[in-house]
Amino acid sequence: MPSSSLSPEEQAELGHLLAVVVEQDKGFIPDSAYRFIHKLVPWPAVEVLIYDDGGRFLLSHRDDDFKGWHIPGGYMKPGQSYQDACDYHVRKEGIADGVSSLELIGTHTWLHREHPFGYPISLIIACRATSEVTERDDLKWFTENPPDVIPQNVPRYLAYFQKWFKGDRESAAIL
Repeated sequence: MPSSSLSPEEQAELGHLLAVVVEQDKGFIPDSAYRFIHKLVPWPAVEVLIYDDGGRFLLSHRDDDFKGWHIPGGYMKPGQSYQDACDYHVRKEGIADGVSSLELIGTHTWLHREHPFGYPISLIIACRATSEVTERDDLKWFTENPPDVIPQNVPRYLAYFQKWFKGDRESAAIL
């Protein structure tokens, strides 16, 4: 086992701070620490691929660490179910009241330097909105990939979704 560059006192303090996060803060990690922890620990994220009867899929536009159209979603909190995570993120992004008919259609573990934050484990979940979705400048329905889709794996996820929607429903593909 590799040795730590932390002193025994620093190791004890780190253990104490992590215990506070788990026990008192219910898993909330402040932004100042989040990216450091994410570089150490794989973190599950839901990719909430909302679709309709016509095979259209909903994308939102980002202009932050990523630029372009992407599948809405985000990281799961400790102890959170897929349903709760998907509902949380669609409400947070102002998309819908929630989602239903969730189906895990694929997974992807991001490798070294594929993601700017660390090593997420993307869970691609096809689902339907439980309320009407209103398009806006940063939220639109698509039948094909837009030209400015975020290139990091999103085109691959969407290509797999289109096969899945047409009936090629392999169980949880690793993308």
